[in-house]
Amino acid sequence: MVSIDQRLVHWIAAFLLGALSIAALPSAASAQTPFLSTQVGVGSGITWGNGPADQTVSRRSPMFVDASLRTWSDEAPTLRWGASLRLEIEGRTSLGVVPRVEIAKKLGDLTITPGVGVPLFFAPFSMLGVEVSTGVLLPLSDTFGISGTAMFDGYFFGSDVPENSAVIMFNLMLGATLVL
Repeated sequence: MVSIDQRLVHWIAAFLLGALSIAALPSAASAQTPFLSTQVGVGSGITWGNGPADQTVSRRSPMFVDASLRTWSDEAPTLRWGASLRLEIEGRTSLGVVPRVEIAKKLGDLTITPGVGVPLFFAPFSMLGVEVSTGVLLPLSDTFGISGTAMFDGYFFGSDVPENSAVIMFNLMLGATLVL
């Protein structure tokens, strides 16, 4: 029998595959130019949750590596869709995905990208939540730049979330971005 967590993982995986397939379909009606960027970053931050006797505890978030892809077109250059593969590499190693949508805004040489995502950790435990982020890209060339991202995550469901509680994280990430 498939558990609720496994069904949720299958649903999210099907959604991601469908969304990426739709985004990759060429449009016969227009001559859009698609863009794709990839970002790799490392980060950590602060985690809050319930501890013994229902006391709120805080600790440093596990260090993680985040590898992401984003796509947009010249017809809608500010709207960016994508997903990240996130691997916590400290303590219990865990793996998750974060489908996301962002709005890109040029501010001088910088590109600011506020966005929202749905983080889902699925191995070896499960956690599902919401992520609000703001990224900054400093281009060093037409195709390469240094990026920084602040992320606020709230996890409300899963095997690693205490009953009737939530796990809250504030993380900072530093990385590099390549526009393909």
